[in-house]
Amino acid sequence: MNFPDQEFTDLFGGTLGDANRADMEKHKIHLFKGESTAMVEHKADLRKASLRAAKSEVDNLNKEE
Repeated sequence: MNFPDQEFTDLFGGTLGDANRADMEKHKIHLFKGESTAMVEHKADLRKASLRAAKSEVDNLNKEE
């Protein structure tokens, strides 16, 4: 029997197990893709950073002219 007043909940109302399960799912490597969601997000962040760097370089070159 669960007693709601005795269950641990985080700041957003979920339980500690929910947060751990979500984190495990994010880092779980998928069988067919061979990548996890975290790996895909990391690659996307790297692409965004390289695009930002290229954009700032083009902006700097345009300012010089």
